[in-house]
Amino acid sequence: MAYNDDGAAAPTLLLTRPRAASMRFALEIAARWPGARVVIAPLMEVVPTGAPPVLDGLGAAIFTSGNAVARASPGDGLRAYCIGARTAEAAALAGFDAVMAGETADELVERLVDLRPEGPLLHLHGVHQRGDVVPRLAAAGIDARGTEVYDQRAVPPDTVFFDALAARPLLVPLFSPRSAALFREAAEPVIGVDPAGMHLFALSAAVRDALPPGWHGATDIAARPDAEALLDDIARRIFT
Repeated sequence: MAYNDDGAAAPTLLLTRPRAASMRFALEIAARWPGARVVIAPLMEVVPTGAPPVLDGLGAAIFTSGNAVARASPGDGLRAYCIGARTAEAAALAGFDAVMAGETADELVERLVDLRPEGPLLHLHGVHQRGDVVPRLAAAGIDARGTEVYDQRAVPPDTVFFDALAARPLLVPLFSPRSAALFREAAEPVIGVDPAGMHLFALSAAVRDALPPGWHGATDIAARPDAEALLDDIARRIFT
């Protein structure tokens, strides 16, 4: 189903990431579609797990999320290998000598195995993570370890969420398996197995797979694991 200028109802976009990330994405939506109806109803919040780790004596840092960059000590020129252009940009702004080393954990690990940088390497990550970056690097003989610097703590759905969930047509972008699992937990008791009038946009197949199988037919997987690709998918769903 697509929503264009033929008189069909304008869709509601429901954003469930932590508030700051949802607000950034909402601004990107507004830049493409002024006047779009966007509802922000976070199902998680980002909280630090403790003091930022000491970075002295490292060969390099590894960042797979901008959330980790925000909870790291200043870079002071330390090399940082990053997943995605946005994470690399955030690391550069935080004072790291940032290198984008791929769009996925697989690409990052492959790049580092090829480069074989001098260690030790420290992967700063969240409590909930995927990709097994450190074990895979260690198995390749690279001196790497990891440390948790933030948690994505679940937030109970509120009336804003449930009001938006009732809107039709409804578009829901999902950026991680955890965000998809939390959306499923909040929405499935209301929607059930039939997502009629709702369409989901998953950053990857792993994100899609965290949703109920009955919803997979109503889920697009982004061509690339980045926000721009999700915006492109939403645009195709709305205007074609």
